[in-house]
Amino acid sequence: MTELIYPTINLFLYDLRDGLGQNPEEIVNNHNKFKQKLPENIRDSLLQFDTEFDAEYVEILGNQRIERFKASGGLYEGYFYPVRLGDTYGLLLDCSINNQVTPYPINCFANLKTQIDNKLKRQSATIGQTWMLTGHLPNNSSRTSESVAQACYNALMPNGNWQQDFQGQGHLLGGTLFELWRYRLSMKEDTRSSLPPNLQSIQENHHVIIALYPDAIAHQKAAEFNFDWMRLFCYRNKILWASAQSRYLKQQLKADFVLLQKGITDLRKVSYPKPKLKLLTPILEEAQNTLSRYSINISYFDYQLRNIEINLDNYKKRLVTLQEKADRERVNPLFPKELSFLIQNPALTSLISNSALSPFLSQLTNSQGSLDLKFLEKFSNDVENKYLMQVQKDYENLSPGEKLLEGLMNSINSVRSLIEIDQQERDRNLQSTVAILGVGLAGGSVVASVCTQFPIDTPDKALAHPVGHALNSYLHVPPDWVVSATSGVFIVSATILFGLLTWLVIWLWEHFFKQ
Repeated sequence: MTELIYPTINLFLYDLRDGLGQNPEEIVNNHNKFKQKLPENIRDSLLQFDTEFDAEYVEILGNQRIERFKASGGLYEGYFYPVRLGDTYGLLLDCSINNQVTPYPINCFANLKTQIDNKLKRQSATIGQTWMLTGHLPNNSSRTSESVAQACYNALMPNGNWQQDFQGQGHLLGGTLFELWRYRLSMKEDTRSSLPPNLQSIQENHHVIIALYPDAIAHQKAAEFNFDWMRLFCYRNKILWASAQSRYLKQQLKADFVLLQKGITDLRKVSYPKPKLKLLTPILEEAQNTLSRYSINISYFDYQLRNIEINLDNYKKRLVTLQEKADRERVNPLFPKELSFLIQNPALTSLISNSALSPFLSQLTNSQGSLDLKFLEKFSNDVENKYLMQVQKDYENLSPGEKLLEGLMNSINSVRSLIEIDQQERDRNLQSTVAILGVGLAGGSVVASVCTQFPIDTPDKALAHPVGHALNSYLHVPPDWVVSATSGVFIVSATILFGLLTWLVIWLWEHFFKQ
């Protein structure tokens, strides 16, 4: 049976604190999601210590730093270590067997993982997470480090595949480190949603580091690197998160690119030679919505590209810092405390490396345990040659859409100008019509008020008038109605006359005097 002394799981988990474009309500929601992963007695610490606008690294528990716990009657022990890293929340959740002497079967990692899941109430990370399994081999162990690491991985990930997931191995403080990673992005081709998907719905990302040390001293020293791993894995997970978000944005931009082209074509069809207002309205609304969405998404896409570049640079720098710290841990035990600072001086180190002492110092430091973290550089190389390059190319291909945006905007402005001209013409015609009717009716009213003074107030007088005689003789208007009919003819004639005169004045003004 494969056994390990002091088996420990460190889960490095990362949540989004505040993303680009998020409103205060969304930021509070992010805050509450992360808070639910912490024990109730330390949740209020977020309000106390997470108050800075742009903090690079904040230990959320202040001087307390960690919150310890025990579980299953003291069989398991561990601690919570929450931090804020800029726009991200980080949480190191440590869980181990509460016994640093007795060897335990490798399958105990499954129980440790269950304890961690229970502490988190099975809540997942919004950005990503990394599992680190550590322990040291018994003195009488005949198993190779690789076979033990395979057993550890199978215990943690029963569905994992060592041959496919293995990425590389290295050495730290005399121990052997193994990296395993399974990553797959999954999105449906026809996905259309106004809200970006959560991480779990578009990617499968399992990252595991297994560190097997030769003895308890090396294992204990390795624990001091947990806070360095916290930063390194943060940059790693943020790169993958940004890459996944860029894939989603690419899908949305491609779909909107097609809509933009269609919008320009539709606008041209219904705008010339004369705008068709009923057809233009829905096309303009759809084009405007697509225009706004594409403009926002292309900005977000550029943001994710910069996000990958920045975090990749931070990942490389943090890896160098980690290697330098490991070098110091190997050098310091070889020299008295009073002289250890000298060997860390860059100028002195360069001088020694070029002298006859170099082989001797190399032999001494190697006796303190080999150091090789180059396997972690494979990820940064993959990002440069695959993820970053892909996002850069996609941005270059989608950027011409900005010119299409400009073309669509010009088309929309042209159509709006045509609509405004047409509307002004309609308004002018309406005003002219109202003026003609108003003046005509006013003239008719004046005539109506003076008709009583005309000598046609009786049927006999009305019949004697040429108009009244014509109405009676040719239109057969009864004598009793001739008075009213004659007055009506005068009123209508006056209304038409005044209206025609008004139209003539308006026409002359528009065509001659106004110019």
